[in-house]
Amino acid sequence: MHQSVIRRTLAAGASAAVAVTGLAAFAAPASAQSAPITFNCNLYGGLLTSQFTAVADTNVPATVATGSSTAIDFTATITVPVETATTARALGSSVSGTAKTATTIDGAAAPATATFSQSTGTSGPLEIKVAGKGDAPYVAATAGTKAIKLAGFTATLALKNDAGTVTEVPVDCTAVSGADTTVDTFTVADGATPPPPPAAEVQATKTKATATYKKKAKKAVVKVSVANADGTAAAGDVKVVMKKGKKKFKSTVTLNAKGKGKAAFKKVAPGKYKLTVKYTGSDASKKSQKKSNVKIK
Repeated sequence: MHQSVIRRTLAAGASAAVAVTGLAAFAAPASAQSAPITFNCNLYGGLLTSQFTAVADTNVPATVATGSSTAIDFTATITVPVETATTARALGSSVSGTAKTATTIDGAAAPATATFSQSTGTSGPLEIKVAGKGDAPYVAATAGTKAIKLAGFTATLALKNDAGTVTEVPVDCTAVSGADTTVDTFTVADGATPPPPPAAEVQATKTKATATYKKKAKKAVVKVSVANADGTAAAGDVKVVMKKGKKKFKSTVTLNAKGKGKAAFKKVAPGKYKLTVKYTGSDASKKSQKKSNVKIK
């Protein structure tokens, strides 16, 4: 009896989630979201079946240039009916997984991969949102109108309950007979301006600072370093301020290729100072700062 319930649950909840992934792989901004496409899904190698609909969207431009290479990102939403969603929730409070799509562009295979992970909610229809990208950029070899179609997809879904138990369900989905599997159309044109390359991701940074004092020279030296989240050196300027009461020392330091620099302050009297080091950021790195108290003696 329990196995029967699990199968019914996964058949609906799991396949629905994956379905969206497949469709998502290639919808289109050229014509907004895709029209709903219906799929027949086999679960557990055909032991169970389920049917669902999905809509999706991509970042494919309406027109691309011949010879250009375009990376395709996508998002999608699959709506699971109330009765199916209720059964799925009895099996797991979250759903996650990876899907592989049988997508084509102008008749040529253009597979995509998507992942998803979210709560199954508490009531009502279950909307599962996914995002992913084509396994390879689309290369526009010839001019003309191109159609993006989705024949089906496969996936393994994981439904996890609050006790931590995970049930995996293999899903194999195919568009229903006679369905229009077109997800989007776009134009490849000779002489068209190719889309600009995606902007580089701006990374978070971490700023560090240490202070030393040369007593005879009454000179304080503040060494700074700024690193990106991936461990590479940040570039740009750092503002260094050392303050005690109304007395303030400040300097702007330009980081070297290793993301390091130093500021030197003369005529510094012994005492406790507040040290503030602010990295001003760059096109590739976010701002960050370090505050500390230093004792000069």
